[in-house]
Amino acid sequence: MSDANPAVASSSLRSRLHEKLPEIIIEATFLALAVLVAFAIDAWRVERQQKSDARVAVASIRAELKENQASVMASLPGLRNRLAAIAPLIDSERKSARGNRIKIGFVLAKLSTASWTMALNNQSLAQAGSKQSTELA
Repeated sequence: MSDANPAVASSSLRSRLHEKLPEIIIEATFLALAVLVAFAIDAWRVERQQKSDARVAVASIRAELKENQASVMASLPGLRNRLAAIAPLIDSERKSARGNRIKIGFVLAKLSTASWTMALNNQSLAQAGSKQSTELA
């Protein structure tokens, strides 16, 4: 019974599609608009987060620079005193042939500790140890 006339069924489908076409177009348009709005909101959220992260990073960098500046300023008087003490000795060394001893004023233990710390930080000792162990083998 439903297969009575294919031409009638085809025209019936066309007429129903013709009736529903405006509704389909409107729904597709709103769906596409909703997807575009979702992408725009996501892009806005990402941009906002990046700006927030950048503000935090800039504030952190500024704080670190201020701490570094304070540290350098605190060490300047001591360095100037040492340079003032060394300058006449350097001048006299240049002028005299017998040579004077220059005392810098750094504590050897501090330099040794600083060197050890730096060697640990950049893993120089680990590399040197592995070279020695390969040379021994």
